[in-house]
Amino acid sequence: MVLLMFNKLLSQSSSGLPGDLATFPNGDRRRSVVHDGITINGNWESDGIVEFGGSIIGDVTADTLVVTENGQVRGNVRARNVTIAGSLDGTIYAVNVTLKRQARVSAQVQTQVITIDEGANIEGQVEAAPRNISDNRSCIT
Repeated sequence: MVLLMFNKLLSQSSSGLPGDLATFPNGDRRRSVVHDGITINGNWESDGIVEFGGSIIGDVTADTLVVTENGQVRGNVRARNVTIAGSLDGTIYAVNVTLKRQARVSAQVQTQVITIDEGANIEGQVEAAPRNISDNRSCIT
């Protein structure tokens, strides 16, 4: 079965859910863009890329979150990839975190990889520990 969304086709897995929600068959990834001047009070969930330039008070869950220079997040962030050029006050749980030189972050950060550009401002606790392959028991039969 195939789903049609925004004029793009998504294949469906045997469970009835789209197979790879973050990627379309042609390789494009879903992208949500929130521009300056937009304020969200509440949580945001996305299975694609979220480029955030507005203000949110709430939790953000996404595959990839990009907070632009004007973006402001007050809440918890869960994503595979997080790039902050604006401000964040809360927590970040991600595989990869990048703090750009303009970033202002006050957070508890848990990640496998973190990159902090010169000039970025970070206050809080950072735990950056690569995943230990021996801890992945699902690979052992």
